[in-house]
Amino acid sequence: MTSPADELMQIFLAEASENLDAFEDALMRMEAGEHGDDDIREAFRLVHNVKGSSAMVGLHKLSELAHAMEDSLEPIRSKSRELDADLTRQLFNGLALMREIINRPEADSESEWAAKKTEAPGSADIWAAPDLHHVTAVLADDVVFNDVKARIIQNYLGELGKVLLVYPPVTEENPDIRVYHYLVSSASSADQLREQVEKKVNELREVKAESVNPTNVAAVKSAFGQTPARPAGQGKPHGAACQPSSLSVVIKPVGDDTMISCIGELDGNGLVVLMDVFREQEAIRGDLIMDFSKLNYINSLGLGFLIRLYKMQDKNGKKLRIVGPLPRIRQLLETTNITKLVQVDDRL
Repeated sequence: MTSPADELMQIFLAEASENLDAFEDALMRMEAGEHGDDDIREAFRLVHNVKGSSAMVGLHKLSELAHAMEDSLEPIRSKSRELDADLTRQLFNGLALMREIINRPEADSESEWAAKKTEAPGSADIWAAPDLHHVTAVLADDVVFNDVKARIIQNYLGELGKVLLVYPPVTEENPDIRVYHYLVSSASSADQLREQVEKKVNELREVKAESVNPTNVAAVKSAFGQTPARPAGQGKPHGAACQPSSLSVVIKPVGDDTMISCIGELDGNGLVVLMDVFREQEAIRGDLIMDFSKLNYINSLGLGFLIRLYKMQDKNGKKLRIVGPLPRIRQLLETTNITKLVQVDDRL
């Protein structure tokens, strides 16, 4: 027998779906410039309804999304801002996320993720599981509520197997995380897992999947923050066993400051390795010197992270300096105006 709570949820989902259909119609008229004040008020009313009713049935993440949509629409409704392309894109992105939760309400549930809580990194039992696969999902730069998106990806992977580990952990406290790694035990192939995510989830820059075997298990563990034992000697390596097209990092003191040498590619996977370094706060002292003499590639995620590093150092009264970049890397730094923020030198 269907419980009253289940019946209430079904009624809500049907009504919310209708509200979002009407909201999309209004948003399309607004985008085309064919709207009036009534359309804007109607759009605001529709997301307001979803906000209140979703909270009532316990879909709190959906309620937060609707609230954010309200906040985005308020300046338009009050005529303090014109509807522009950036805001329109944000509204359509928010609508897509709201639809994903309505289509899969379990993606909103914190209790579900607690019930599926993965084992702690480093557990031997995880790596002994059969048919292991490593899936890497890189979110688009303009994704909002990326924790919801990461959980949706986890849920779809869970349809084809058991998700044993997600790294970095999916929390609301990590709004800037764009690269997530999933360890999945599944009889499906790596290609099938990748296709599942690509087919079901939008706003992704890239999805990669590989089967875990004795030849790559060390590299996969590194992607999940389980770096190999550090060899004796100067410096502290991070990500030395990373998969190809990633990054190795060595930290060493230079007087009262810290130098981080980046070797390889600072892409989405490399960024995960680099962020691990900054989680170990005791390793970073004084001014920060980024040695790019052996960095042969950096993408927009890496460039964005440099700006975050600059802001972090500036906030702490410290400096960020880049040394030894290859000509093509220097050109990128100049094109993106990072050289106006950060001192860039050919040598130490």
